[in-house]
This record gives sequence, structure tokens and C-alpha cells, in this order.
Amino acid sequence: MRKTFISLLVLIFFSDSSRAQIIQLVTHGAILAGSAIGAKKEVPVFKSVKFDSAYSVIGIAPDAGSALLFKDYCFIIDSLETLKLLKKNWIAKGLSKSVPDQPFFKIYALKNHEIKQEWNVFPSDSAIYISDDYFKFDISLLRKLASKFPLEYDVKIDSFNNREEFLIFKEASIQKDSFLFVIDPIAGFEGNFPVKVEKSDKIKSFQDAVNELDKYCSPVAGKSKYSINTKNNVTSFNSDNQVIFIIRSDKQFYDKYNSDQFKKDKWTNELIFSTSYWRK
Repeated sequence: MRKTFISLLVLIFFSDSSRAQIIQLVTHGAILAGSAIGAKKEVPVFKSVKFDSAYSVIGIAPDAGSALLFKDYCFIIDSLETLKLLKKNWIAKGLSKSVPDQPFFKIYALKNHEIKQEWNVFPSDSAIYISDDYFKFDISLLRKLASKFPLEYDVKIDSFNNREEFLIFKEASIQKDSFLFVIDPIAGFEGNFPVKVEKSDKIKSFQDAVNELDKYCSPVAGKSKYSINTKNNVTSFNSDNQVIFIIRSDKQFYDKYNSDQFKKDKWTNELIFSTSYWRK
């Protein structure tokens, strides 16, 4: 009712020529909106992928918890001829309802074992997430591919002291025939070190200790990132007149840190983890 009332006011209080221009603009906007919706009725899944002989497409469960659920969908295609047919025939048709909480199946486009693109498919709702929206998707396509190009695989989780170690592992893995791909570790902190802050005339409370330590760290850090975490609580600070903070950072920050007031202790590397997939 409110929109109709506003529209009537526009038609009453504007001149004939102005009303005609307004109606034309509104109509044109509606046509454009309708065109945008219509343009989303069909979307080729692999439209933006330029397949060549270095590519493969893998359908796989995203984690161990869903491996049994999706065991009949797993496939691998590394034939360029088949990939081109896949690109031509896999079309997502029609918008679907939003299904973010449902279990999803992963499809990866790999080039030389590197992830170039990925999609989430929701078998229980026959939907795929693509072009920032959910589209209807024929799940029987997954079963057909899995029956013709089945994939059995193992999942390995490895730990490393630093990213350099991970890159050595990755390079060595690529040389092995059974290797499919690896999900790189999420960037975090390289390690941590303890720092002791004692009470003083300037540091009378736990929050004072946090503020003063951060005031020292900030200019030292430069482009490095750091995080100050407490090892013991406020009660400890009040009773012992000191507190131990754990600073997480990269090694470069640790090497630059040289406070006489807030003395640092030994550096400890933090392990990073990767998940790799291997053909059985």
C-alpha cells in the first residue's frame, strides 16, 4: 500500500512530461532487473575454466565425516576430451533455495595438482553454489561420472615446523603418481615466545600491563603481525605482582624484539598442518 500511495503522489504532483519520464525510468529499471534475473536461469558450471592437458576435475568428500555419505559420487577426470564434454554439458538450470546448512560435496578443477577453482554441491537439495547463488543441479550426473570414472582415495594430515618445510613436502608429493592435491595450511603465526611483565609505578593493573606491552610491540612489529595472549590470569598478576604473556608472531618479529623492561624468553615454533589427497 505504501509504494502504491507514493506512486500516486508522483503522478499527481508532477507535470505530464515529468510523469512520462518517471514512468519510463521505472519501467526501464524493471526491465533491467528482470533481465538480470533471467540471466541467472542457466549457468555453465565450468564456463570460466580454460581446460588443457594439465587439467583434471575431481569430485570428492570434503572431510572424513562425509566420506561414507558421498562414497557413490567420487570421480576423477583427466582426459581433455572428456573435460571439454563436461564443460559443454554441465549446465546449472534455475535458481534453487538457499541451502547453506546442508552437507556438501566438493568439485575441484586442478591444474598440475593445484586448485584453480572449486564448487560446493548439495546432493540432498539437488543444488550447486555458483556465481554467488544456489542453482538447481542434476545430481545423477555425479553418479554417472563416479560409475564411469571412479575415484578411491586416501586422506593424509601432515604437520610442519614452518611453511618452508611444507613447500618441500608439496614439491616432493607432486612427483608421485598417486598424489592428487593438497590443501595449503591456513596462514597463521610461525611461533610464540613468553614475556614477563612486572608491576611498577606505571603498571599498576593487569590492563596497564597489556597496554604497555602492546605500546612497545606495535612500532617493533612493522609489517609483522602479532597477538598478545595471557598465560595466567588477573588474579595471578594481583598476587604475584607479575604476569606472563605469550606473544604469537613470525620469527622476524621475535628477532627484532629486544625490550629490557619486558624480557622475552625462548622462541617456540608452532606446527602448521596440511591435508593431502592420494589415489589408492
